[in-house]
Amino acid sequence: MIDTAPWVVTALMSLVSLLGLALASRAQDGAFALFGWALMLFGIAMIIGVFHRGGATRGDDRP
Repeated sequence: MIDTAPWVVTALMSLVSLLGLALASRAQDGAFALFGWALMLFGIAMIIGVFHRGGATRGDDRP
């Protein structure tokens, strides 16, 4: 059976990163810009974490 949780987390964090980038680009003051950039960096860090834990490997390849 295919484990779909890493794919779902990656998709959701991609949307969060895009939302953060949109917030940062449309910000009218420094606080919203900082929040947008932080949200984007958080999403990217989570995606890297999913791949680092081996979430993108097939189920057969796991030890």
